[in-house]
Amino acid sequence: MKRLILISFLCLIACSSEVTPDKEAIREEIVAVMQAQETAWNKGDIRGFMQGYLQSDSTIFVGKKRVNYGWENVLAAYLKGYPDEATMGKLHFDLIRIEAMDATHAYVIGKWTLSENAEPASGHFVLIFEKGAAGWRITVDGTS
Repeated sequence: MKRLILISFLCLIACSSEVTPDKEAIREEIVAVMQAQETAWNKGDIRGFMQGYLQSDSTIFVGKKRVNYGWENVLAAYLKGYPDEATMGKLHFDLIRIEAMDATHAYVIGKWTLSENAEPASGHFVLIFEKGAAGWRITVDGTS
């Protein structure tokens, strides 16, 4: 009987404990998404860059001048602001911190630098990533 109680107790603990996310795997997957975005941008491919975002009406981009709600609106804003490859220039991300909040949510703090265009610029960002069927995707982008 004591053995049955002990086994039941251990099963209860095992079943109720939170799954610890594999933070290194999450980090690697998110870095891959960010690298793919950087590569797409530097090829003049805004649509490829946008593959890093969750293609959903719930995606949000918060910038200096406005808030865009929905993947389509974020895409439209990028296309309007960067109508050609010369305007886009070259993008580089410096990832400062990637932190898994749980197995399906993480945030990234970083710096972006845009060069080789008429208006070089830089700033910082905070991204919220969510893991879904398509993998890790940005759901909220706060960029300054």
